[in-house]
Amino acid sequence: EFRRVLFRSNVGGGASLTNGNTKNFVRGGGGLAAAGVAHNYGKYLGLRLDFQWDNLPLRNSALALAQAPSATSHVYSLMFDPIINLPVTKTWGGYILGGAAYFHRSGSQASSTAIPGSACNNFYEWWGSCFAGSLPLNGKFLDSSQNEFGYDFGGAVTRKIRPNIEIYGEFRYLHGKRSGITTDLRPITVGVRW
Repeated sequence: EFRRVLFRSNVGGGASLTNGNTKNFVRGGGGLAAAGVAHNYGKYLGLRLDFQWDNLPLRNSALALAQAPSATSHVYSLMFDPIINLPVTKTWGGYILGGAAYFHRSGSQASSTAIPGSACNNFYEWWGSCFAGSLPLNGKFLDSSQNEFGYDFGGAVTRKIRPNIEIYGEFRYLHGKRSGITTDLRPITVGVRW
């Protein structure tokens, strides 16, 4: 028998695979942490708000294009999705979800031998620090910060471990875009809902 839970929270962790242009510069397998809350309107339908942090470890080839010895990069995601809960048995179930998303991607290079005013390569275009096709003359291209709007969708398998507590394995696709710059991830998350 299904017991209706009006509000449901979730926390989880895992790793993200990369996709699209992001895959050219970011290694897959960067860690993630996620948390969310859902408001259920019945047995099947609800709305869910999620916050997620993804580490975006740069490939050695990207560091070479940046002419940087090391760098950090990550993205904060805020996702607002309708969710469809799919109770299959008393123990097993799942859900699908999808909707609008906001992404804040930022990063920092330790240093770079790139010359201010030189033409941007593909990495710096994705990094988001180009100005009219060139690296800024003021040298402010070591740090990157950009906001993107986009969407997410995915689903999960759930297993009840106690009344109103279940573990889940979730897969999503995230896509953000602004001014031709994109961020594409496929996070895999394992967590708990209650």
